[in-house]
Amino acid sequence: MKKRTDIARLFAAATLIAAASAAAGEPTADYQFNDSLSSSANKKKAPPLVLLASGNTYVTTTVDGVERQVLQFPLHAGLQLQPTTKLVGNGDYTIAVLAGIDDISGRRRLVDFKSGTSDSGLYEVSGTLSFPPAANGSSPAAATPGEFHQYVLTRNSSTGRLAGYLDGLPTFAVTDSGNLGVIGPENALRFFFDNTTDGTTGEDASGQVARIRLFPAEMNSEAVAQLDWIPNGPQHASTVNYTYVPANTPLVFGDTVEWRFYDIAGHTVTDESGSGAFDSGYETKGGVFTQLFDAAGTYDYGCSFHSSMHGTVAVAMTGKPAEGSISTSFTLKWALAKAASGFVYDVEIQRPSDASFVAFRSGTSKNKVSFVPDAGPGTYQFRARRRSLTSGAIAYSPALVIQVS
Repeated sequence: MKKRTDIARLFAAATLIAAASAAAGEPTADYQFNDSLSSSANKKKAPPLVLLASGNTYVTTTVDGVERQVLQFPLHAGLQLQPTTKLVGNGDYTIAVLAGIDDISGRRRLVDFKSGTSDSGLYEVSGTLSFPPAANGSSPAAATPGEFHQYVLTRNSSTGRLAGYLDGLPTFAVTDSGNLGVIGPENALRFFFDNTTDGTTGEDASGQVARIRLFPAEMNSEAVAQLDWIPNGPQHASTVNYTYVPANTPLVFGDTVEWRFYDIAGHTVTDESGSGAFDSGYETKGGVFTQLFDAAGTYDYGCSFHSSMHGTVAVAMTGKPAEGSISTSFTLKWALAKAASGFVYDVEIQRPSDASFVAFRSGTSKNKVSFVPDAGPGTYQFRARRRSLTSGAIAYSPALVIQVS
C-alpha cells in the first residue's frame, strides 16, 4: 500500500516517538542516497558524504518491502563523513546504518572511527554485530548476505557505555574504557572501508546502503527498537526471550507493523480488546506477521500461549494544521476509510477549559471531520477509537494536540 506523506501525518509520528528518543533528539544527518550523497536533514551543517574510491553506482531495489534507490558499493570503495563536529560529539552519538552486506563470512568493516589507523571499530562478524576487541556480539537476530539490516551503535561519553544493536535487538553493551569508540582527532567516520595500518587490514565490505543516520546522543534500547528503517516503511517488532520488543510501538493510522519471531517456542500476536482486531496465529522461530493499523486507537496485544507476554501499538490521529487561530478550520482524521459494517468510531475532545475528555463524535461511521475551535484560544486535545457493535472496543488513541491562538 502507498503510504501518506502529508505534513499532519509526519507531525503526529514525530510527536509519538519524541518521548522514547528525547535523549538522542532528531537526526543531525540523514543520508538516504536518492541520487545524492547529501543529507536530507540539517542541510546547512551536515557535509555530504565522500566516495573513497570509484565504482559506486545508484541502483533501485526492494528495501523493507519498498522499492527505492540505494548506493551500491564494491570492495575497497567505502564512504567518508568529515567533519563530524557539527553533527555529534566525538564520544556521544547514535549511528544507524541500513545496509545489505554481500559477504558476511569473517569480519566486514561497517564503521571506522580512527581514519584507518586502528583495527578496532564496528564490524559485521559472521552474521552478528561486534566491536573488536572491546565486544563480541551475539543476538537472536542474524544478518544474511545481501539482505538489508539495520546496524545501530550508541555511545555515552559520561558512562563510556558502548552498545550495538542488530535489527533493533541488543548484540553487545560494554564500558569503552579504552575510548575505542571515540571519533579520532580527524573528526571523521568511514563506512565499509577498513583500516590500512594496525592489525588485520583489508576487511572492507561490499554491498548496498539505503540509509545512514547520526543522532547527537546515546539512544536507549527502547528508542533503538522503535527506530524506523526507511521513510514510510513498516515498523519493526520482535518476539524474543518471551517478550515483545519494543513493548510499545507508536504509529500513525495507515502504518504497518511487522513482527519477527525469534524464540524457539511458538507465540502469537493477538489483540486483547475482544474486538478481534488481529491475530497472527501460532508462529515459531523464523515466522513473520504483518498487520496494517488503519484506525487510531491503543491496541493492547498478547500471546495466547504465554500470559506474561504483553505489548501495545499506540496509533495516533492526525490534525492539519497543527496550530491556528479561532477561525481556522482544522481537518481531524482518525482512520483511512469509513467504518466497515458492524463497526463505528468514537472521538473525544478536551477543550481548553475542560478537566477531562468528553464525547465529540460518538458512534460515527465517518473517518474525518472539519473542526473550527468552539471554546476560544488554548490547547485542544482529541482521541479516537474503533468499536465493534457486537464484541467490544479498542482503547482510545494517544491524544492529538492542536494549539489555537
